[in-house]
Amino acid sequence: MRVGKARPHSGFTLIELLVTLAVVIIVFTVTVPGFQNLISSSRVTSDYNEILTGFNYARSEAVKRRDPVSASLVADESGKWKMIVKVVDGDALAIRESGAGQTATGSLSVTFNALGRRAGCSSVECTVNVATKAIQINPMGQVGKPAEQGGGV
Repeated sequence: MRVGKARPHSGFTLIELLVTLAVVIIVFTVTVPGFQNLISSSRVTSDYNEILTGFNYARSEAVKRRDPVSASLVADESGKWKMIVKVVDGDALAIRESGAGQTATGSLSVTFNALGRRAGCSSVECTVNVATKAIQINPMGQVGKPAEQGGGV
């Protein structure tokens, strides 16, 4: 015979613990592949924006300095890239490199004159591909998406 109030038992039963664990495993199984795609897409977008910013920086420096400025993007076979922005016959102004991710890019070298126009380009179309996206530099020096991708360059 018990004396006093009955104490409720605290804690989880084995069944409650197993059901919770099963729900957590199902949620992780569904969300992890989608999260990996999100990270991969974010990496491509980040590299695209970084390269786009590098070309725009080179153009603005050419106008500001009233000297030709070149931007050279070089990609190796592993997909890592490096961009060097420098005054023609001068010092480097900026060096940008890809992060830990490997985004396949092409190589491109472009020179902007003192008016911000494209003075020279290593390719005929002056376009570089960053994974599935492209960056084009038109003869007026505008940097952006090609017209077929919905850009106004």
